Amino acid sequence: MSTITQTPTAKTQSSTRKHEPLTKAQRELMGRLLVEVLEGTITEETRKEIYALKVKPIPMPFNHLVGAVQGSLLDNEKTTIEIAKDIGYFAKKIYEKEKPYDHI
Repeated sequence: MSTITQTPTAKTQSSTRKHEPLTKAQRELMGRLLVEVLEGTITEETRKEIYALKVKPIPMPFNHLVGAVQGSLLDNEKTTIEIAKDIGYFAKKIYEKEKPYDHI
């Protein structure tokens, strides 16, 4: 009788990977990003601070938002719209009791 062991796939590895919680400074920056998105425009100051972050140590779904801001070539208003859509997606999945970042 043989035992079959399954090697973790990229998807299972990413969903079981542990990240450190956000630092106080990161929490404040993510809070400011959320407020600015809800107010309608991400400021240049917030964008610059987000550009300075390293995405890897930041937990999901925050690292997705940081990567989206860093990767956006759109102006602040259009970037805000895209980030608002992402936040809406995450909020909907959390409301539905799903892990929103398992699909990314």
